[in-house]
Amino acid sequence: GVPFAEVRHLEWARCPLKTLNICAEKLVSLKMPRSKVQQLWDDVQDLVNLKEIDLSRSESLTKLPDLSRAKNLEILWLRGCLSLVETHSTIQYLNKLEDLDLDYCISLTSLPTSIHSKHLKELSLRGCSNLKIFPEITSCHMWRLELTKVGIKELPSSIECLSNLQYLYIWDCSELESISSSIFKLNSLESIDISNCSNLKRFLEIPSCNIDGGFAFCIVVPHCWEPCETHEVFCGLKHKSQRNLDRRSLGRISYVESDHVFLGSYLLGYEDLSKRDDEVSFYISTIYGDDVEVKQCGIHFVYAQDSTESREEEEEDLLRYLL
Repeated sequence: GVPFAEVRHLEWARCPLKTLNICAEKLVSLKMPRSKVQQLWDDVQDLVNLKEIDLSRSESLTKLPDLSRAKNLEILWLRGCLSLVETHSTIQYLNKLEDLDLDYCISLTSLPTSIHSKHLKELSLRGCSNLKIFPEITSCHMWRLELTKVGIKELPSSIECLSNLQYLYIWDCSELESISSSIFKLNSLESIDISNCSNLKRFLEIPSCNIDGGFAFCIVVPHCWEPCETHEVFCGLKHKSQRNLDRRSLGRISYVESDHVFLGSYLLGYEDLSKRDDEVSFYISTIYGDDVEVKQCGIHFVYAQDSTESREEEEEDLLRYLL
């Protein structure tokens, strides 16, 4: 009979075979890390039972099979598949996919233009230095996205589809030229961390926030501290008639290897800043209280009653600090 026709769970680390010509229609999980497999099978199989594929560190893998019938696939791990040039186009239709790990697929040049899984929680692309285009992703479950040493030139406007994204890390993307202002439409976003993106030219625009009183800010900090140190960003806010600054914490920065851009916003409740003569200063200190240099900073006050013209002028002022 057909090999493995009744097998539901196949786990074979360091498999020496170059291809796996089996009937996989009853498989629930396929785990073959560090295998010598170049491809799994050629034909289209009814993989309705399959929930997990792990081919991580299978350095000879060159292509994936047609997965159009793997409607219940939740996990696809391809980390460290150094010879994989492209994934199969059918992965864009895996509606129940939750975890797609492509870390260190250094030969990967393309992904499907879109990935439609609304259940996607994890997308790992670290080290995909030859990947030039970031796909359109529609997911309401992804809360964290890390792009480290990825070859993309643009973070597109479709990033706004990640409606529950809280943390966005963009590190060592030397080809990145622009980041869409759509990131400011991510209402759940708490932190944007951009480091060592040497070719980044500009954000398209800095939109205002519709709040009663507060500010958006940009701070540039030089590389000047040791590994494992954590620094906290503070702002000092006071009325000119006051003697002491009102110290507000804006967040924390961990060790980075180059100049660090820290972006964020701060809401000042219901105070009407337009009627006050306020001063704002930024300073950074270690958790032990030692001060760290602020290389550049920009601030954009925002009010609910701002006119379009005044907002545009303030955005231009802040943008000068980003260039």
